[in-house]
Amino acid sequence: MARPKKIDFSVGAEFKEMLRLALHNKRPEDRIKFYRMLLRDTLQFHLGRKPTKEEIDSAMVNAESKKYSERECHGIGLDFRYKLTTWEYELRQLRAKSGADGKWKKKI
Repeated sequence: MARPKKIDFSVGAEFKEMLRLALHNKRPEDRIKFYRMLLRDTLQFHLGRKPTKEEIDSAMVNAESKKYSERECHGIGLDFRYKLTTWEYELRQLRAKSGADGKWKKKI
């Protein structure tokens, strides 16, 4: 098995690299989904209300254009480890509910 490429933090890590480091065992689609959930919770804490989709999208654009230091990558990884099990539980319930609704839909 090949070793992963070492990240040069002197120039900063890109957004995708930061997510890969923080969530190395998740699919790329799930990494983005979980980062959106992290932004949603952070904005909800700062705004004191549930953020709109436009606010989350603008925060996502800002996050994608930023370069991350090693300390920031580590901090975001800690945030993910703290909240990830709760989010996976919520998503599992939503998937099960939508699957059950499709499977057990009454046929007329």
